[in-house]
Amino acid sequence: MNVRGLQPLSDGSRYEAWLVNEHELHIQALGTLTKTGDEYVVNFSQPDGNLLSQGNTLQVTVETTRATLPTGRVLLSAHFPPMAGMHINHLLVSYPETPNKVALLPGLLAQTRQLYALSQQLRTTNDKTTVQCLAQNMLVLLDGQDAEKPVVKSYDCSSAHVPPLSSSYGLLGQHNDGYVSTVGAHASLAATQTDSTDTIRKYAQQVIFSSENLSNWFSTLHQDSQYLLAHPDDHDKAVEVMNLADHALNGVDSNDNGSVEPIRGEAGAMQAYLSGQSMATLTLTNK
Repeated sequence: MNVRGLQPLSDGSRYEAWLVNEHELHIQALGTLTKTGDEYVVNFSQPDGNLLSQGNTLQVTVETTRATLPTGRVLLSAHFPPMAGMHINHLLVSYPETPNKVALLPGLLAQTRQLYALSQQLRTTNDKTTVQCLAQNMLVLLDGQDAEKPVVKSYDCSSAHVPPLSSSYGLLGQHNDGYVSTVGAHASLAATQTDSTDTIRKYAQQVIFSSENLSNWFSTLHQDSQYLLAHPDDHDKAVEVMNLADHALNGVDSNDNGSVEPIRGEAGAMQAYLSGQSMATLTLTNK
C-alpha cells in the first residue's frame, strides 16, 4: 500500500492499515505505514493463504495505542466491488469447478508451466518412445482428460522416465471449457458488471488478450502434439512445440520493441496472471 499526501503525526500516533471482512467480521492487521520519500508505505506478506480471501475493505486509521484491532478514526478506505469482485475472486482466489478449487489464473499458470517443462524435455532426447510419451502428456494437460487409447502404454512411458500424467481440467478442455476460455469469460464478466471500475476494465482487457493468444498457441500445439505421436522423429515439429510452449508461458516480443506487452500476439500465461492481479488494485479515498 502506497499513500501520498499524508501529514506527519505527533504524540506517538501512527497510521495503521487493515483488511476488513465485513461479512465474517474478521479484521487482518496489515501493519504500520512508514514514511518513505514523499509516500507512506506498508508492505504485508502472508506466506500461507490468499490475502484477497481475508477481506473486502481496506482501511487506514489513525491509532494512538498499539492495539491488535482498529479503534481510531478511519481516514482512508477502499472497497472491493461485490459483483465484479466475485469474478476477480474466481480468477485469483478460488473456483469451484477446478481440482482442489484452485483459482483460474494460478491454475492456468501452473498447468502451462507443466506443459513448458514437458516440451523442454524434447531438447534432450531423440528416443521415439520418449517423444511420444511427452506428446501424450501434453495432450492430457491440454484436454483435461487421460488418453482413452494411449499410443504408448503407461509401463513403457515410465520405463522411458516420462510417467503418465492425469488431469481433470484442461488448458483447452474437451469443449472449449478449460482454463483458457474460462479465464477470458470471468475477466469479461468482471469488466461488465455495474460496479466495475476503469482499473478492472483496463486489466481485464489485458487478461482477455492473453487468453486469446493462448487459445491460438494451444490449439496449434495440440495439433503438433498429435502429429508427434505419429511422427516422433520429426525434429522440426518438436522445435515448433518447444517454441509454442515458451510463447504460451512467457509470451513473445512479436513487434521487436524489447519487451513482452499485454497485447494481442504477445501476452502469455505469465502476463495474464500479472494483469489479473492488477485487476484487484484498489484506490483509497477519504472517508
